[in-house]
Amino acid sequence: MAAFNQLHVDSMEFLQAELNNKHSGKTIVVTHHVPTFQNYPAKYKGDVLNEAFAVELTPLIEQTFPDYWIYGHHHSNVGSFKVGTTELLTNQLGYVKYHENQAFRLDRHIVL
Repeated sequence: MAAFNQLHVDSMEFLQAELNNKHSGKTIVVTHHVPTFQNYPAKYKGDVLNEAFAVELTPLIEQTFPDYWIYGHHHSNVGSFKVGTTELLTNQLGYVKYHENQAFRLDRHIVL
């Protein structure tokens, strides 16, 4: 458990440092884990395993203003939404054998 917690700390320090490193152009964050429980799939609300899939990073998002945050991991394609000025996007294939791929869009992309 200590090693897992240290990886989380290291990952958070990396994200914070990179998001504070201002540059010209768009800022796009791509993570496997979901960065907020906002707009979380209803079928998982209250599940004891949720924290293995998502971390509440709303304060980080609101303080650092990335343009886009692309995420996955819960195998559900929920609509895009905003946290502050950041657009959160997902396009998850999920497990095809469980038909989680029904809302996956092969043609989905971001135009910058």
